[in-house]
Amino acid sequence: MKNILLFCVLLVIAFTNCHKTTEQLIPLNNLTYLKVREDKIVDENGNEILLHGFNIGDGSGVSGDWYYPTVYQRGENPNVLFGYGQDLLTYSRNEDDINIMKNMGVNIVRLWFTIDKLNDTLLFEKQLESFDKTIDFYGKNNIYVMPVLYDVGENDNPACRSRREFNLNLWEEGRGSAIWNKVIETWGIIAQRYKDNPYIAGYDFINEPKTPNQEILCDFYADIIGEIRTYDQKHIVFPETDVLQYRVYDKQWTNLDDNLAVNYHFYQPWWFTKYGGQYPGEHDGITYNRQWIEDYFSNILNHNDIKGKPLMVSEFGFLSESLHGDNGARFIEDEVNTFNEKNISYMYYGYKNAQVDKYLLFINNQDVLQEMLNLSGMLFRGEIEYTDITTEQKNLYQTKIFYKNSYWESILKDGFTGRKH
Repeated sequence: MKNILLFCVLLVIAFTNCHKTTEQLIPLNNLTYLKVREDKIVDENGNEILLHGFNIGDGSGVSGDWYYPTVYQRGENPNVLFGYGQDLLTYSRNEDDINIMKNMGVNIVRLWFTIDKLNDTLLFEKQLESFDKTIDFYGKNNIYVMPVLYDVGENDNPACRSRREFNLNLWEEGRGSAIWNKVIETWGIIAQRYKDNPYIAGYDFINEPKTPNQEILCDFYADIIGEIRTYDQKHIVFPETDVLQYRVYDKQWTNLDDNLAVNYHFYQPWWFTKYGGQYPGEHDGITYNRQWIEDYFSNILNHNDIKGKPLMVSEFGFLSESLHGDNGARFIEDEVNTFNEKNISYMYYGYKNAQVDKYLLFINNQDVLQEMLNLSGMLFRGEIEYTDITTEQKNLYQTKIFYKNSYWESILKDGFTGRKH
C-alpha cells in the first residue's frame, strides 16, 4: 500500500514535523524523553508535544530490494553491503535536507530497518553503525526518530509478497517460531542500545501488520513490549493497527502498556488515494469531504479502546499521480487541518525517493528517474558493483536536483507549525 521501497537503492529521506512552532514546543538541541500522559504526548517538563514529519526509508542506506538478492541469492557479505549503504547516505542526506526540515518545522522522522531471518546474526555491525549515524544526524538537529521494522508480516503489496520467497512470513509460522522469536530479540537489541537516547521518540514494532486475527497481533505486541521493557522503561511504544482494519475495533493490545500511543495509517478513501478522482466528491452514495475526514477520526478517537490515548497517524497521503494538482492538495489540506484540530500527531508519506515520480514532496524528472531505475536494476541484479557507480551518479541522490512541489510544501509547513492553511 505505502511500502513503496520497491525500487530503492536510495533512501527515501523523510522528516517529521511539529504542531505549533518548533521553537515553541522544543528548544533547539534540547530534545528530552517523551512519554504518554493520558491522551497526550509530553516532554520531561510536562509540555505537550505534537509530532509532525515524514517517513524516510531504510536507516542503513540499504533497501530490502537491494539486500535480499545480494545476500541471499548471490551470497555477498552483508557488512560490506551496509558499508556501501553508509556511503550512499552521505549523498542522499545532507545539510540541504536539514535546512528544508527546519524551515518546515519538522520534529520527527520514521526510520525503517529490516532483519535477516536466515542468518544467525540478528543485526549486523555496519547496519547498526548506519542506524546510529542516522539517528544522531537527525537528533542533533532537533528531530526525533521513530524506528520501525519492515519486510516481515506486512501488508500484501508486491515487495512484501516477494519476501515470502525468503521465508519471511511471520504470521504463518506463529508464536514461538524462529522468525517470531528473532523479531522479539531484535527489538530487545534496539531497546538495549537506545534506552538512554533521548533522540528516540519511541518504537513502532512493525509496519502495517497483516494478521489473520487480532489475537495473534495482541500476542505479538505483548511479547515485544515485554522484551523492550526488560531494557527500556522510558520510551513510548507505538503499536500499529492491523492494515486490513480501516477502523479500530477491539484492539486488546491498547492496554498492554501505560506508555503507549496508538499508531494508525490513513489512506482512505482508497478509491481516491490510489486511483484518483474528484475531491470533494461522491462515491457509492457517500460524500467525501472535510466533514467526512473529521467524522472518521472522531469515531476513532471516541472508540473505547482508543479513547484517552494519544493517536499517531504515521502514514497518510496517496499513490495516484493524478492527485499532484489542486485536487490532491485540497485533500492533504483537509487532512492536516483535521489532525491539528484534533491534536493528532502525523507523518506524511513521503519526503523523496529518487526512483518514484508520484505523491512525494520531492520527485525526479523523467530522464533522471529512468537513469536511476536502470542503475538500481543493474545493481540489484548484480550486473554492476557498487564500486562501479561514479560520484556523478551518486550526486543524483541529492535533494537539490529534485523537483519540489512548493504548494504541498506550504500546506505541510503550515500544518507542522500549527497554522491553518
